[in-house]
This record gives sequence, structure tokens and C-alpha cells, in this order.
Amino acid sequence: MISLLGSLLPLLGAFCSVTSLPAAGQLAAFPVSVVAQQAARRVRSGGAIISFSTSVTQLRFPTYAAYAASKAAVETLTAILARELRGRDITVNAVAPGPTATPLFLDGKSQQEIDNLASAPPLERLGTPDDIAEVVSFLAGPARWVNGQTVYANGGII
Repeated sequence: MISLLGSLLPLLGAFCSVTSLPAAGQLAAFPVSVVAQQAARRVRSGGAIISFSTSVTQLRFPTYAAYAASKAAVETLTAILARELRGRDITVNAVAPGPTATPLFLDGKSQQEIDNLASAPPLERLGTPDDIAEVVSFLAGPARWVNGQTVYANGGII
């Protein structure tokens, strides 16, 4: 079961309106907790539950405080759910992509911003959806000993 929920909404952390913070947090944390709860009831022994976070939780970009905090909640839920499913042979992990060339990521960014982000990782490029899919495939398949982890798939940017 793969849970990909959330939205990439930059908000000024220190200057974000107090009323928008709960909504930003709910973009990722609440839906993921509901999906995880349902998955825990349905996934069979030998299965995998995979959620999505973001490398922004470690990059700490200005204006992304609420988004990063909501995804940090996803990482915590992932680690706790792995422990709650103890003894059921179900792995629970999160994937935290870095800058990835998708329409959502590219939308609203200047070419200079894109170029700066592409040059930041040691691999000196943006990730591709296929890069992220390979990590998800690994976690859903042969990675039976990886459990309760957040895998940062970001070309080494952090």
C-alpha cells in the first residue's frame, strides 16, 4: 500500500497566519494517519506500507515550515506504525524525495531556481519519477529488513 498525499504549498513559517497552520498540517498528517490506519487493517503478512515525506524536512527551506512540519509528522507516524504492527511481518517505511522533475515541482519556479536546485545534489541533476519509483519498488519488494525508516532519495543533497 502506497500513500501519496499532500500538497506543496510554501507558507512563510514565522509569518504564516495562525489560522492557516492547522490546515497546512492536515494536508499530510491527518490523511496519512487515516490511510495508515486502514492499511494496517488490510495489508497481509509479508506486505508493505509506504508513505511519502520530503527531503525538505532536512533541507529546511525558508517559507516551507508548515509543509515540512506536516511531512515530519508523516515520518513520525511511519516509525510508530512500524512498531505497532510488530509481529505481523508488515514493513512500514516512508520515501522522502528531493527535488524531482515533476509538473508539481517545476510549476511556478524560474529556470534559475530550477538550475540552482538541480546543481545542489552531488549528482548535479534533478531526480526523475523513475528514480523515486525504484526506491518505492525496493521497499515494496526485496527490502524486508528495512522497517520504520524514512529513505531520503535525493541524489545526496542532504
